[in-house]
Amino acid sequence: MTRIRFAAALALALGFAAATTTPAFAQMVPKDGYLCCNLRLNGTWASDSNAPRSGDRVLKPGTKVIGLAYGASQLDVEIEGEKMTIGNDYSRGVSMTTFADRWIAPKDPTPALKTWTPRIQQAVKAGRITNGMNRKQVLMSVGWPTATNTPNLDDPVWTYTASNGSNYKVVFNEAWLVKAIDADQATKGAVLLP
Repeated sequence: MTRIRFAAALALALGFAAATTTPAFAQMVPKDGYLCCNLRLNGTWASDSNAPRSGDRVLKPGTKVIGLAYGASQLDVEIEGEKMTIGNDYSRGVSMTTFADRWIAPKDPTPALKTWTPRIQQAVKAGRITNGMNRKQVLMSVGWPTATNTPNLDDPVWTYTASNGSNYKVVFNEAWLVKAIDADQATKGAVLLP
């Protein structure tokens, strides 16, 4: 009888210890909301690099998102009735709740899009950049730069990855408007709105 009580107490203690070592983010559920920006999917996986690849499906800003779960380096979500994952592949220094807040906006961002100039609307809808865009417009168009490429969002240069695997830099002026894209000609052609 004593062995049984001891075994039960040990099992209870081990179960409690395991429960208390579960990371806090794994016990939380990401908030529901809307995609902040164009998000490129490869199957049901979207990397935070958000680099365009041939055959990718693009989900538009304002698409409804239902938060399902946090993983150690991913968000499990439901979008358009389908389970998908947004992978924190290159921003591991960012907490998962901050990561979720970046990609899942609490309010639909598309009403702001409708107030922008036709050229900026065209760039965002195409997932491209044009001179004169502000930071919010760049984010809606191409997503968040990864923390690996752009550790400080207050820097006037944000680095992204293009479809050809090359990095390109979005250079902002003092008013935080795009003044240039620093990249080779092929990459500029893939990134800039003609």
